[in-house]
Amino acid sequence: MQQLKAIRPRRVSVFTPYREDLTLSVAQCVVEAGYELRTTAGMGILSNRDIGRVSPEEIVAFVETQIDNADVDCVFLSCTNWQAIEAIARLEDRLGVPVISSNHATIEAVRTQLARYEGAHSISSRAS
Repeated sequence: MQQLKAIRPRRVSVFTPYREDLTLSVAQCVVEAGYELRTTAGMGILSNRDIGRVSPEEIVAFVETQIDNADVDCVFLSCTNWQAIEAIARLEDRLGVPVISSNHATIEAVRTQLARYEGAHSISSRAS
């Protein structure tokens, strides 16, 4: 959610490789965080191994067929085993909106925490 907060979208679409119940659970989290949900779709894949086999090209094609010209400010691709990070640039180019994946959000959260740690460490070393 930190990545969503950083770009401040109002209308979000959520895509997952999951079955409908898990996809709706992810979508509910987005709604509870205060965002308007425009499109939600899951690929219906049950096996984690099969999720990892979905290519970035398949993710791009899936999102393009499911987004249906929804008026969105952001697209969220949920699942750390999905090869979604490799699909981000292509989707951003084609859709013209920011695209966030679970992995991308995790990487950015780690970078933020690391910068805070380094800043605090730098301050405490100067004080010593």
